[in-house]
Amino acid sequence: MSHSSELKNIYAAAYPLIDQQIELAEQVAALRDAAAAKGFDWSQIKALLKAQIMDERDGTGERKRVQKVVEKAEFACAYADMLGLANINEKNFSSGTSREERAKARTSESMEDHKALSAELLANGMISEEAHQENIRLSDGIARKFGAGVIGEGEQ
Repeated sequence: MSHSSELKNIYAAAYPLIDQQIELAEQVAALRDAAAAKGFDWSQIKALLKAQIMDERDGTGERKRVQKVVEKAEFACAYADMLGLANINEKNFSSGTSREERAKARTSESMEDHKALSAELLANGMISEEAHQENIRLSDGIARKFGAGVIGEGEQ
């Protein structure tokens, strides 16, 4: 087979894949814009999604990648606190709340935000009910394990 024929075969095989990639990129951009409009940090959402998918694919059930993303966020908060760069105000330094407690509260709040975004995606037909329920389970699990618990849980 000539180089020209090989190139044409590769080009023909790649064309539909690149077309799909462009379509997916446009859909992801719309999700990014929707998240940003709601005040969410898309880079964190994307990092959690990638970690979740990779954890699910490895089949170990350890969720080590999701845990690493959460830990990195906690480190960034801790460093900003230590350097005096995060929410510089008197309450932040004299409230008696430890950095760990603040980080746990932020984690729980972030998981509530994630569940709200998931509900919006479901309502707009962008994800299935099954995916939404999995998002809720993961968010609640992260809030319980790494956060200050699930917000509103136990309140009746």
